[in-house]
Amino acid sequence: MSNQTPTWKIIVLGDKEVGKTSLINRYVYNTFDVITNNSSGTFIRKIVKCKNGSINALITEVHMNTFSQDKILGSKIAILVSDLTRYETLDIIDEMAKKIKKISPKTKIVIIANKLDLKYNAKFWVEDIKKIVKEIDAFTFGIVSAKTGENLFEGIEILCDKVLEADAKSQNSH
Repeated sequence: MSNQTPTWKIIVLGDKEVGKTSLINRYVYNTFDVITNNSSGTFIRKIVKCKNGSINALITEVHMNTFSQDKILGSKIAILVSDLTRYETLDIIDEMAKKIKKISPKTKIVIIANKLDLKYNAKFWVEDIKKIVKEIDAFTFGIVSAKTGENLFEGIEILCDKVLEADAKSQNSH
């Protein structure tokens, strides 16, 4: 692997109030606020350290009502966020994934179910997410809590490693 740290554009999408901004704030600043300011359109830079190297992540939030080709193009990863307590937020993942794949077929689709801290109020669980993952051929998925940070930091590290490994395999096959 090269010593140069790759830069990845990572977009975070989902229905309103699924916790997109809270996920970004928890991961980048390790903070959680009940009331958040929308971070749509703003790029936040973070060095992500993985077992197999590091990446320079440019993270931005994209809202469904501002979903456009220019916001998707060049994305390495699209994190599609749903809310465990609202099944309808999982339903729209399929539509989002199809739009992203049409615009940017090489973008890796990741499904994140947020609000693990409310798991006793969950309207869907792992089996439902795995079904969607299979239907849309998503790269991977995770269940996290922006409020507590549970599974978030480890999940991003695992994601980083999986993408680095997939990239290395892809380069070796050429």
